[in-house]
Amino acid sequence: MNLRKVAERVLAPRTLLVRRPMGTPLGDPGDRATQRSILETALGLLVDGSINPGAIRDYETVEDPS
Repeated sequence: MNLRKVAERVLAPRTLLVRRPMGTPLGDPGDRATQRSILETALGLLVDGSINPGAIRDYETVEDPS
């Protein structure tokens, strides 16, 4: 069963799905930029009043164009 289906079944208040290897859901050790980005995105789901409870969002990495 994939994580999206688990989140749907347990009725989590809000879910951020992050495509990362098992054991590193917030990024590689020492990769502060990625860790911060994922955490800020996840916390943003909680404070954004326009996002309905039960929402499931995919984390998208934004590549630096330079």
